[in-house]
Amino acid sequence: MNEEDRKKLRKNLGKLVEEIDWREIFPLLLQHKIYGENYKKIQKWQKRLDDMDNNREIYLTIESRGPRAFDSFVQCLREVNRNDLANLLKPNEVDNKSEETIPEINRNIVDPLNNQVIRNEFFEEDDYYRKLQHVEEPLRIRVKKSTKLMETKNDNILNYAMFSNPRGLVLIINNILFTEGAKERAAAKHDEDNLKELFEQMGFQVIVRQNLTREKMLEEISAFAMRPDLRHVHSMFLIIMSHGNEHVEDHRSESVVCGTDNKMITAFEIFEFFTTRACPNMSKKPKIFIFQTCRGQKEQRMVESDEVGISRHEIDTSQMTPENPSAQPIGSREYSDMLVAFSTLPGFASYRDTLNGSWFIQAFCEVVMNHAHDTDLLRLFQITDERLGYMHAAGKEVQTPNTAMYGFTKKCYLNPGYFKTSADTQYSNRV
Repeated sequence: MNEEDRKKLRKNLGKLVEEIDWREIFPLLLQHKIYGENYKKIQKWQKRLDDMDNNREIYLTIESRGPRAFDSFVQCLREVNRNDLANLLKPNEVDNKSEETIPEINRNIVDPLNNQVIRNEFFEEDDYYRKLQHVEEPLRIRVKKSTKLMETKNDNILNYAMFSNPRGLVLIINNILFTEGAKERAAAKHDEDNLKELFEQMGFQVIVRQNLTREKMLEEISAFAMRPDLRHVHSMFLIIMSHGNEHVEDHRSESVVCGTDNKMITAFEIFEFFTTRACPNMSKKPKIFIFQTCRGQKEQRMVESDEVGISRHEIDTSQMTPENPSAQPIGSREYSDMLVAFSTLPGFASYRDTLNGSWFIQAFCEVVMNHAHDTDLLRLFQITDERLGYMHAAGKEVQTPNTAMYGFTKKCYLNPGYFKTSADTQYSNRV
């Protein structure tokens, strides 16, 4: 939807929300496919069509429903004989555009560096990130479920057990509104909704907290780390979405996350709640941390193809061996089985679409829902990185995510929707 049409909707918000008979018009919104039949809020909205706040939410969501939504909405108003309201949005016009079709999207991918068409095996079935350039519509989560427990075929690489029910616990902290100075994180609610739906469809138990100060964030994280039910699950995710920065002190750089009071928490302060000593219920189990935050103010820009060179420096690892390969580990390390994903590199900004949410979370959700059934977690983050490689803003700003591992030594398959059966006993003895 173009900005001019959005302004018309916002200008007439009060009058239209109050005067529309929502019980009469709502079925037409579905008929004209402003909302698809599987849109997750339809049932909730249908039960509350006499509630003004509910109807305001329906109205405000229309502007994010794609390039045809405005004309389709005007057509709905005319079909319920409210030409007076339709003319507020589109004066004295009969809307003929609602029957137009959206041009077919080219399924080829164009490399932004050299304009060459490329293809990738992971891009065949799900091309949501390419549609971002054509359809202004939030991602719809549909997780492909596993039909068996996945495991690596390499005898030298072990697998994390991943078949508990629930599969794991997820804490999502989403700071949208801030008390002083910092801007509202527009459309961050889309990220929250997508992540919650994604993990619930995969079989996780999800806890969501919004708009927390630094102190409240630490309280929630501490309480999460101490939950006794962590003992009975095979994994945990902690996802924090907020403003952030990179703090430098004594020549050391640390990523920091903002509370809604603009007070900072370092990433390692958060990790310390989940060390082997602090969180024994998660000992030797995967602990995944995802940070959707800026880590500085620098902007990364696209490099033109003739500037790209090939490194001539390689490290020969053929002679590298452990000091004592026969030694067996005794006990557990403090920082172990942790995988950390940042949406951007240290010192750089992280980008968010003000309609659909952040680039990184959109790409991550799309990749996981389509490939977690047969792809390990580290590779999922790599594919997410590939996705972001084909996204850029109008000023050619680009974004590179960053992952780090602390004792994360095994393959981690999430096995969405698949839970252990008696036939899986042999598998559990190999992890």
